[in-house]
Amino acid sequence: MQPASSSASQPVSQPASQPASQPVSQSVSQSASQSAIGGNSAAPAPQAPPPAPRSRYSQIIESPDLDTLTPLQKEFLKERWQEQIIWFSRRAKQNQTWYNRIRLTTIVGSIIVPALLSWGSVPLTAFLVSSAASEAAPTEAVNPSAAPPRLNVTDPAMQHQLQLYRAALITGVGLSQLVAICAAVEQFFKFGDRWRHYRRSAELLKTHGWQFFELTGPYAPYSQNGRHTEAFHLFASQVEEIIQSDVDGYVSQITISKPFLREDR
Repeated sequence: MQPASSSASQPVSQPASQPASQPVSQSVSQSASQSAIGGNSAAPAPQAPPPAPRSRYSQIIESPDLDTLTPLQKEFLKERWQEQIIWFSRRAKQNQTWYNRIRLTTIVGSIIVPALLSWGSVPLTAFLVSSAASEAAPTEAVNPSAAPPRLNVTDPAMQHQLQLYRAALITGVGLSQLVAICAAVEQFFKFGDRWRHYRRSAELLKTHGWQFFELTGPYAPYSQNGRHTEAFHLFASQVEEIIQSDVDGYVSQITISKPFLREDR
């Protein structure tokens, strides 16, 4: 009777303990993996800021596609192409900011000034009209109620209105002076012409730079062998021509009113 009872108890105890422990470990591992996945999705890694223009152009210059260039040619790319683009772009942004501020102030002020001056001159107009009516009236009036009305400046409400009219008149005069100053400053410094001038030079340098890197446009004949060394002399001449035309255009169109004449000696 005892062997039967022991053999009957063993199959019952072992299968009950082993299957009960396996799902717990699996559920713990699954919950840990889910929590790890959920934590990664809830807190994504911060993205790196975009590179600065100088570092972006430096990466292009140091790319493997331009390894055939000599150190002197790469120095030309950095000093005469990269630095000029950055300088032109910065100057164009500065002049654009000043041009937009001054033009916006001039436009808004030109619209507001007439309204302020006309509204602030209401008391003066009413005073002149009442004075003219009193002078034109007969000295001896039969009916006192028929006399022309006069402004009662001792009334508190009237005094408050006069203060508002005076403030509007002073503001209109001051704003008109500001508009005139902004127009004179913009005409003297020519921020709009400077902005367009610098932007044009920067975009020309960018266009020729990308055409040189991709060997397209005027550099397409050198794309058969894929060597930038043979196309570099043409690229360098184009860059120097753009810089020289920028200097000539700045002197002739912005610095002075008339282009100067150079005598060839």
